[in-house]
Amino acid sequence: MIFGPKNPDKISQAGLKELAKGNAGKALDLFESAIKIDSNHTNAWGNKANTLLLSGRHDDALKAIEKALSINPADARLWSIKSSILGAMGKVEGAFECIEKALDIEPEHFESLGNKAQLIARQGRTDEAVKILDTMLESKPDSEQAIISKGRILNSAGRLDEASECFDKASRLNPSNADAWLGMGGVLIFRTQFEAALACYEKALKLHPGRSDILTHKGFTLKQLGRLDEALMCFNAALKIEPGNGYTLHNIASVHLDSGNVDKAFEACSKAIEYEPGSYRSHYLMAMILRYMGGEPDTIIGSYDKALEIQPEDPEIWFSRGKFLMSCLEFERAVQSFERTLKIEPDDPVLHFNIGECYSALGKPVSAERAYKKVVDAAEKEEHPFAEKAVYRIKFLKYRCFPDIEEGSAMHWTKRGDIHFARKEFEKAAECLDKAIEIDPGLTLAWSSKASALGAMGDLEGSLKCCEKAVKLDPGYPNSWTGKGVTLNELGRYEEGLECFIKSVELYPVSPQAWCGKGFAEEMLGRIDDAVGSYMICMRYAPLEADELLLYAIQRIEELKGLNKD
Repeated sequence: MIFGPKNPDKISQAGLKELAKGNAGKALDLFESAIKIDSNHTNAWGNKANTLLLSGRHDDALKAIEKALSINPADARLWSIKSSILGAMGKVEGAFECIEKALDIEPEHFESLGNKAQLIARQGRTDEAVKILDTMLESKPDSEQAIISKGRILNSAGRLDEASECFDKASRLNPSNADAWLGMGGVLIFRTQFEAALACYEKALKLHPGRSDILTHKGFTLKQLGRLDEALMCFNAALKIEPGNGYTLHNIASVHLDSGNVDKAFEACSKAIEYEPGSYRSHYLMAMILRYMGGEPDTIIGSYDKALEIQPEDPEIWFSRGKFLMSCLEFERAVQSFERTLKIEPDDPVLHFNIGECYSALGKPVSAERAYKKVVDAAEKEEHPFAEKAVYRIKFLKYRCFPDIEEGSAMHWTKRGDIHFARKEFEKAAECLDKAIEIDPGLTLAWSSKASALGAMGDLEGSLKCCEKAVKLDPGYPNSWTGKGVTLNELGRYEEGLECFIKSVELYPVSPQAWCGKGFAEEMLGRIDDAVGSYMICMRYAPLEADELLLYAIQRIEELKGLNKD
């Protein structure tokens, strides 16, 4: 060691140089070496804490900064680092307290003022945060740190032009500032200009090839471009630099999930949570992975709840939780999730539509109609594809809402059969539906549901007979026509299936299932243009209701257009 083994100050300084290059692992080793020589070296402890924070090891970072503060509680920089750690852990109130302590010690402490601006911005107080940074820039107009912080805050607030100006200014002041290029890449990501963002990250990596955060951003961009193998290479390279970085592991899990490698996704996400238990993103991703794996509902809900415990104001997680509860037929709990989302996004028509679906399934027609009407009202301000669906939902509420289902009645057994069907317990479903039909042979819904259960069990002829009975009992119920069309398609009787789907969409033009079945029948009959048209309509009505149909329709359109070119 050229500076000698007994000089912790120089060792710590060497660690800072390695950290500036992006070599967090080497930096951490140097800080720990300094601490071995002098266990009360506050700068080394503080630098170690900051490095652990940048590596996503928040709990370890907090222990290190607590040690530093126990040695020197009058150091504003240490309080500022602790504020950043607590902020990253979602403990905003504690983060603010640390900032105030730092500023009490040193009122003009530049780093603490910048951290305060970042915390204020996270609360949505963008103008107030920008004002702090502008004041800082009055005293230090060429501070690249303050300019870049301002750009990041403006970028997060969606003020992309202003953010771009900040990063441009920072890069002009210092073209070798990798953070300026990193920030510009973030602006371009928001603009969905992924190729341009990639170019920015490439420039940043030329300046600092060993920075794991730049590699991670590059990997994320490649993922958006669908270049999953290259994205995984970037994330793995970042992980070699910082083996314990929870965010990098999270991204690796996400790529594996997109690639269909669910087991690898689970392994990577489990490690991400192990290293960074306070990451709401990783708990949310784990919920999605467990859903793909067919995990236990309680375990999946547990992952959602952990994510929401950390980040309770994330509407996407509340919405996804509600959709999952709907798939489990837990409609009352689903409504609670959607209503939490409404507190954040009160005018979202998709939320109101799903609330209508839940109330419909719960047998509450008045509440269901009220929710559907909100979707229709929202469409008067801005066109929305669910508005048309809501109109038809109201029209067919009589088939969906049964407010007074008596224990042991035909409808009671039909609902039980539907629950078993949703759980893929098809034989139990058929048994329940047989009891419903025995009690009331004229119940259309029981025959239609039994057709689905028999079809899932491979009894296509039995399924077809049930469909025909349902259609005969009530020719105005579109689901029976859709079910019959699906069964005929599976039997290879595409002309007859097509007739059923045509009848279904005449009654209910917003059914993605019917349009998808119609497209398949047309495809099998060689009517390629008609099939593409049907799949296009399926895509219009499928989003957020039946994602698998949306993906299937996209796939079929791409393949059929390829056939037409040939």
